[in-house]
Amino acid sequence: ELALFSEAQEGFLRYRNTERQIQNLIHAIEDAGLTRQDLYTLYIDFSSAFNTINHDLLLQIMYDLGLPDDLIQVIRDLYSQARTTVRTEHGSTAPIMIQ
Repeated sequence: ELALFSEAQEGFLRYRNTERQIQNLIHAIEDAGLTRQDLYTLYIDFSSAFNTINHDLLLQIMYDLGLPDDLIQVIRDLYSQARTTVRTEHGSTAPIMIQ
């Protein structure tokens, strides 16, 4: 059977929401702390929710929480002058700025 959504998908599914993802993240952080392992995670919200918050403030909070500088730089780079292309059966589009 072909699944349209990943089990990790929370958006657009009944009885699922961002609170579940936050709980998953908290559990992952706790597990990493107990096992003394590094944890790197990235959640991307393609519904434009990210552009409704202050990126600089979010990055500062990440710094204040003690996330590694190189990880913060990766996140900063993701949202600074980010571009994408769309590939179709007819070829790829010109680069599109992500705002």
